[in-house]
Amino acid sequence: MMTDSISQNPSREDYQIRFFFLFVLLIPVWWIIGLNWLIFQLFTFFLLIDFVQRQKRSPIPIKLPVQFIFLVLFIVLYGVSILVNIRNIPPSRILASFNNLSFWMMGFILLFVLDRTFRWEGIKKIILSVHILGFFSSLFCIFGLVLWLFTNKFYQFESVLAGFLPKSFLEMLYSRAHILYSSLVHTVVGRDRLFDAYVPRVVGFHVYATAFAMASVIFMTMTLIYFLLNKKQKWILIVLVLECIAFVFSFSRTAILGIILAGSVVCFLAYHNRKWMRVAVIVCLIAALLFIVVVSPSKMIETASGFRKGSTFWRARLYSITVEQALKKPILGWGFKPKTEEFQMPIGSHSTYLGVFYRTGCVGFFVFCLFWYYVVKRWWELRKTFILNKGTTYVWIITGTALITGLLWMLTDDLDAPPLTAFLYFILIGIIFGLQKLKNQADSLAQIQTDLNP
Repeated sequence: MMTDSISQNPSREDYQIRFFFLFVLLIPVWWIIGLNWLIFQLFTFFLLIDFVQRQKRSPIPIKLPVQFIFLVLFIVLYGVSILVNIRNIPPSRILASFNNLSFWMMGFILLFVLDRTFRWEGIKKIILSVHILGFFSSLFCIFGLVLWLFTNKFYQFESVLAGFLPKSFLEMLYSRAHILYSSLVHTVVGRDRLFDAYVPRVVGFHVYATAFAMASVIFMTMTLIYFLLNKKQKWILIVLVLECIAFVFSFSRTAILGIILAGSVVCFLAYHNRKWMRVAVIVCLIAALLFIVVVSPSKMIETASGFRKGSTFWRARLYSITVEQALKKPILGWGFKPKTEEFQMPIGSHSTYLGVFYRTGCVGFFVFCLFWYYVVKRWWELRKTFILNKGTTYVWIITGTALITGLLWMLTDDLDAPPLTAFLYFILIGIIFGLQKLKNQADSLAQIQTDLNP
């Protein structure tokens, strides 16, 4: 297997991984300063500049894997859609559109650079960095829950950067660019109405609770893998419990149900030939049938919709209008997400898939789906090799559960809106791509299996 000179330079890769490790650990600092809305794009831009400088000294040409080609093509189509519709886009939404586009560019750069520098030791350091970030994030959430328990209030504070901005400007951001406002004015613990009662909702170092929920899935993923690598360090399980508590108090229906569904499906795929799995499936089917008989489907739907009644109603209305408007420009879409008086969020929000369809039309949506098809395909291709070993089987299950949970989460949330969540999800995909490459290298695969089965 041919590799470029960059990936054959361990000292250079060690420098990059150390820099990556430090950047991830400093994410709470960027959050306190108020730079999370921009810092991730700047970081990946630096990675790109560094890569280009090194590539000039490499005689081996750049070759894009097929999944990267589809991501690049989607980025191009998205950009073309913005330019085609730019005369109809309000000035305030032009900046928002290019900001959304920058998330996918960030994802591509991150995946591309990591793909050409990954070794197993580098992957382990990145797993450790995200695990540590998850620990501090969960501690912060537990702190917020304790505050709520004793005061029954939600708390916010201004970032360092917000302290230098005029109050009138922050008020304008609150009404016109709420995600940017949430990146500058932080929530320690929020609140929401569930079944007509106020409950605390944790946000962590994120802009809103559902974004934190998806990030928590990745935190738990990295913590579990780190535990597999360090089974004697039982305290890691305490961190996992803290992360689970914080995850539950995000009250994200899609993330919570998604991780249960994804985990069940992936475990079945891993162990479908085992007798106990067949028995478990039969028991679950019988239990589900009995539940449906005892509790009518209409009652279940009513209960689910009443979980967050206001959210359920306006999301359904938002999705209906998004599809209705998207069909008016079905080829390349509208290029941007317009704001209306009816909704706090722009049309095309709260669903990555519907948002992509609205902004880039059928063409962009098809290419977008092809990219994710190849991501899932790369994960699935790990199965034949990883399923032969107990430790690597667990890694295949854990990463697959997080990947599929993210795909389900995107049904009701935007990946190109919360910066930290997008950054972490692309790291997860990058690790899957890295493992896909390493499984074809005998020495690397042997080291992975040894580390996961000490």
